Amino acid sequence: MKPLFILLFTLISLFALANDKIKGDLLIKSINVIDVKTGQINYAVDIVIRGEKIYKIVANKKSNKYEVQQTVDGRGKFLIPGLWDMHTHTWSNYKDFFPMQLANGVTGIREMFGNLGEIKKIKAGIKDGSIDGPMIVSSGAIIDGKPPTWGTSDVAETPEQGREIVRKQKENGAEFIKVYFNLKKDVYLAIADEAKNLNLPVVGHLPNRVPLDEAVKAGHKSFEHFYNILEFYSDQKGLDQIEESREGRFVGDKFYERLDYGYQTFDSTKSNDVIKLLKNDNVWICPTYTVHKGFMRDLDPSYTDDKRLVFMPKNFVTRWMANKGKPLTEKQFQNWNSDKRWYNRVLLESKKYKENGIKFLAGTDSPNFFVYPGFSIHEELEIFVNEAGFSPLEALQTATINPAEFLGIDTHLGTIQEEKMANLVILNKNPLENISNTKTIEGIVLLGKYKSLSDLKNIEIK
Repeated sequence: MKPLFILLFTLISLFALANDKIKGDLLIKSINVIDVKTGQINYAVDIVIRGEKIYKIVANKKSNKYEVQQTVDGRGKFLIPGLWDMHTHTWSNYKDFFPMQLANGVTGIREMFGNLGEIKKIKAGIKDGSIDGPMIVSSGAIIDGKPPTWGTSDVAETPEQGREIVRKQKENGAEFIKVYFNLKKDVYLAIADEAKNLNLPVVGHLPNRVPLDEAVKAGHKSFEHFYNILEFYSDQKGLDQIEESREGRFVGDKFYERLDYGYQTFDSTKSNDVIKLLKNDNVWICPTYTVHKGFMRDLDPSYTDDKRLVFMPKNFVTRWMANKGKPLTEKQFQNWNSDKRWYNRVLLESKKYKENGIKFLAGTDSPNFFVYPGFSIHEELEIFVNEAGFSPLEALQTATINPAEFLGIDTHLGTIQEEKMANLVILNKNPLENISNTKTIEGIVLLGKYKSLSDLKNIEIK
């Protein structure tokens, strides 16, 4: 009986030891984890991932025992949540643009207009693994007035048309409503009211005919690009007269006439009133600095060719390079200077807003002129720090925890915690020391699966 007892005891002991192992699918070993809320770094920890979620975060010790399918060495590296680009237009070219986004650590995007039927198919492909792509939150078509700025927009000329479009977009799967420049005020207010009834956020451009305070009161949740926000500081009657005389669309000459008049009549004493207005109603700003720079580059004959052009589809490169090497006309030179003056004021107001608690979202508006899917999110973060006065941590927040809070998904995304989704970026250098270090990507974790840069088709500057 004694040998049998010893055998049973040995088997039970081995079983107990086996149970001491932490089981998972992926282990990232001895990595430095950045808390994007506080800026603290949890050094040398082991991250165990099961399925799509972070299962355990434990201090790295020799005594730790794991049973996993894959181990990634994180020694000396830094881990941040997956980045969000909160203003993109990439769905129609997703086969080209998704690899660029993922290779740059972008694991979530807010698509600012889309064909909801096609986006539904893309989301299904991402879910079943047939498409490698970021998490997508999308609107339907832009809702604009007549004439619409873009031909693909849903046009609303009456309040009831606006309400009907909102209901139809909701039915087809829109997750928010995007509004645009040319909506009349009564139509815009009807759209905002219907969206509120259906629990759909309203975001996008502040229409030219809608004062900022009325849009905030109506529930406009995020403003894009700063257009018509700075104009609220200016002579509204004069701006209205310009608007009433306008016959063209956004790209018409009245756009720069409005921009210049708003600049000339700008009253900086209104800044505190605007900040109070935005802060009291928890309104967010997505400044998309990179797209403003992109439009200025289009008018800059000295702008050098960008190495990232090699990753763009040929039709984009052809369009972007159309002005390359051509001397500016007098009108183009005037517009270029108008853009620069306006952009510099945006940077000054951004710093004031940030210092007074207004929340920002990182977005690029890719693939507009010289704005590269994936790559440009790092440029956006650099501008936040180097030009708008943000700290590296504050900039990092605009692309991680802030988007999660804005979208109401911060219980399972936005920070690195147990039970949260495993959308992560492994960096070779600390982004809190230099925000440009967000570009030192070693690999990503997408829905729990590790992908090295070679897995991501080597989308990198050589």
